[in-house]
Amino acid sequence: MKKKIKYLIYDFHNEKVIRNLVNLDECKTLEFRQWIDSKKKHIFFIKFMILNFLNFKLMKIFFFDGFLVAYVCSKIQEYKPKIVLTTTDNDIRFYKLKKYFSNHSKFIAIQNGVRSKFHDMFDNPLILKDKHLAADYYFSFGSNLKKIINKYIKVKVIPTGSIMNNMIKISSTKSKINTTKILYLSSFRNKKSNEIFDKSLPGHKIYWKDFIKDEKKLLKLLGNYCLKYNLSLDIAGTNTKFHNIEKQFFRGILTNVKWNFCSRVSEFSNYELLDKYEIIVNCCSTLGYEALGRDKKVAFFSRELSPYNDWRFGWPEKYFSKGIFYSNTVTQTEVNRIMNNLKNMKKTIWKSILIREKNKNMIYDFQNKIIKKYLI
Repeated sequence: MKKKIKYLIYDFHNEKVIRNLVNLDECKTLEFRQWIDSKKKHIFFIKFMILNFLNFKLMKIFFFDGFLVAYVCSKIQEYKPKIVLTTTDNDIRFYKLKKYFSNHSKFIAIQNGVRSKFHDMFDNPLILKDKHLAADYYFSFGSNLKKIINKYIKVKVIPTGSIMNNMIKISSTKSKINTTKILYLSSFRNKKSNEIFDKSLPGHKIYWKDFIKDEKKLLKLLGNYCLKYNLSLDIAGTNTKFHNIEKQFFRGILTNVKWNFCSRVSEFSNYELLDKYEIIVNCCSTLGYEALGRDKKVAFFSRELSPYNDWRFGWPEKYFSKGIFYSNTVTQTEVNRIMNNLKNMKKTIWKSILIREKNKNMIYDFQNKIIKKYLI
């Protein structure tokens, strides 16, 4: 008989983050990514069927919700955890579990990235078909996801910010903030431009060249702005492995301005980098929202690749197409307008904007105190 444990971690893929929240000695982790898509997955399937063929409940789950859900349910039966926890909040299969164990375990999901419809959970056929998706708590970046989450999933949504961002204390040394440089947040991926990025539910194909199109355009316009106002441009790298390839990508775009590449050396290094700049620019990336949570002046520009017009600032909240620090249009006029707004804005005005926008999009809770109260 297996030892009863306190936490069962669904899709364990970020040990440093999980370790910050719970005691790993009280955990059992399910690392099914390693085998679910492997050529040997049939071995796990056969083993599962042999061990559980006479278990009527698991066979019923397998029939209605598939092998992976049945496998996880077998582990919940086996370990009887107090809490089933995941940081893969956009995996719809996680929300199929609670209906089978509503009186035995609590199910908690933690948002780990900016959500959208296209290329994300709200364009997943499973979320439209299953009317019984549920969990106990969903810890979100801000309050703006609550309405759309509850449209599909029965769960209490609690804004707690980004768990990774919350792990790094905001620097209080204002003298080190550089006002002669702009920081751009890279969205680079080591992909070929003709590779398919994703397909929308109706089957509309989006290629990687579509994903990077708006970023290339924005960088050139931002370079023009920096040249005009005698500013230098720093690029915050996103990849911890392919530094040279990522740097080469930007070298082919930024030909008219002084710029510097800041390699990402660890999972957390970019958070410390954010604190060194006054103004940060991005294409609605997760790190851009996290910078907002760290009280930085952040310029947001949308991408045009989504057929649902959802890759824009503040989604799913309905914002105007243009605001003081964001725009759904990437033009030189818009870049100049937003950058001048942020450069000339008094700190008191920006603080008043932050009160509203942080609550909606990214709060900051140092050391994740809110989440930890629910994990005791």
